Amino acid sequence: METMKKRRVSKREFISRVATRSELPIRVVNKVYRSLLGELTDAVNGGEIVVLTSFGRFYRQDPQGAQGALRQEQRR
Repeated sequence: METMKKRRVSKREFISRVATRSELPIRVVNKVYRSLLGELTDAVNGGEIVVLTSFGRFYRQDPQGAQGALRQEQRR
């Protein structure tokens, strides 16, 4: 199967695209962007599950290797 190189979109470009689509000033979109990510981060850090229908779920996960490393350390 052929591997396709995907183009990355920077934060600046993303905000610019949203500003164009919404016909809002970049300053307003930037403030909404920061607020949205701040609220999402606070909710997830507080143990909440945030569900954005047709987009995804956001929830806190413990690192997979943390427990294994702890168990290994206790054996020594």
